[in-house]
Amino acid sequence: MIKKFLIAIFCLSLPFTDAYIIHPYLPWPLIISLFMIFPYTVFDGQRKGKMFEGYDGLLVVGWAFGILAIVFSPVDFRYNNVSHTLVLPVVLLGYLFIPLRLISDEKDVSFLVRMFAFMLLWYGVFIVLEYISRNYFGGFYFNSIPHKSDLRNMVGRGWSGWGDVKEFYRPRGLSEESGHSSLIFELGMPVMLYVSSTGIVKSVYAYLIAALCAIAVFILGSSIGMITAPISIVIICIITRKLKLLISVCLLGAIALLIANFAFDGYLEMVIKRMFAKATTMLTGDGDIGSGLERRQAYINTFGLITNYPFGVGWGTTSIMGKVGYSKDSVIMYMGLLSLYSEWLVAVGVLGASVFLVYLFKLLGVVRKCGSYLLLAGLMALLLHYVIISNYWYPYLWISVLFIRLFARFPVQGGPRWAHLN
Repeated sequence: MIKKFLIAIFCLSLPFTDAYIIHPYLPWPLIISLFMIFPYTVFDGQRKGKMFEGYDGLLVVGWAFGILAIVFSPVDFRYNNVSHTLVLPVVLLGYLFIPLRLISDEKDVSFLVRMFAFMLLWYGVFIVLEYISRNYFGGFYFNSIPHKSDLRNMVGRGWSGWGDVKEFYRPRGLSEESGHSSLIFELGMPVMLYVSSTGIVKSVYAYLIAALCAIAVFILGSSIGMITAPISIVIICIITRKLKLLISVCLLGAIALLIANFAFDGYLEMVIKRMFAKATTMLTGDGDIGSGLERRQAYINTFGLITNYPFGVGWGTTSIMGKVGYSKDSVIMYMGLLSLYSEWLVAVGVLGASVFLVYLFKLLGVVRKCGSYLLLAGLMALLLHYVIISNYWYPYLWISVLFIRLFARFPVQGGPRWAHLN
């Protein structure tokens, strides 16, 4: 009973990464894992799940490169180096290794999936209600949700509109911003499709929740969130030579987009135009899309830093450089590098990044044991999204790895027949 309670509150707390939290570095799912689940796994005498695999050592090696690289830092050592060094091992423990120890058999996996499905259901409904409330009823309760990022940045973000088009307001959810809230739904869609034929969640409910996830991603208005899942499925279809499925996905996707654009009175058309405008700004530097210009400079900074410091500059150094306004040659730092890959590459250097890449390939081998490409599609969607964000302390990427490892350990022939790898 205690184990089920811990699994339930862990899953239900996953969306709370910025709202209603005590401290930016201690969101509720991490607190529950570290201070409730971990003590339970230590003192409870029941059977435990396998916590580590041999290839997890690669994560330790890659992380260690980031510690050693601090000696090459172009700025003075600060507290940020310590805090950022601790982030990766803490989130890995909280979101991957401790849950792996808690989940010890097939019944635990089934209950975890059902609680994850219930979380997607309530959070998806929450996002839809927020969209309706903000756009048609003035916001009400959703305007008063306390976000730690607002206090940290001393800015009340409130609603966020699309440029000059003021009739559409994006829901924000419980994350720092709208795009970050879409991460959990990008993962949720393939997971629900994967379990749709297993009996863990009834097929009709699994498909309905997957559809709700798609709706949530759409109304959250995340440009990259709308394309990560389709792109990942297309890539996998090409790799596995499922050409009929590829054609079907493209046709169904085109029809769904047309229907959605009609239903939301041009909302999708507006999002797509902004998406291309942002991409053009990032590539050419022309235009007035602020986030596009910021990311363009971040990529220029990444190239300049890794060229000058191929062995990295250490964990947290880019954060310090942004705060002090570091400027040298083509590197002009006034914020972080805005990409998981840029942050890690510059932190650990080329050698450390190569170690993390080997870990990823090892993980792809584990996916084959799951029997379906849907879990791979979920992981790939998140990895694509992390091209433009760097918040690796969010739980969703690691929860994706958790599902892959659990379903590889306790195999089920998940997903519809068309999604099978073999």
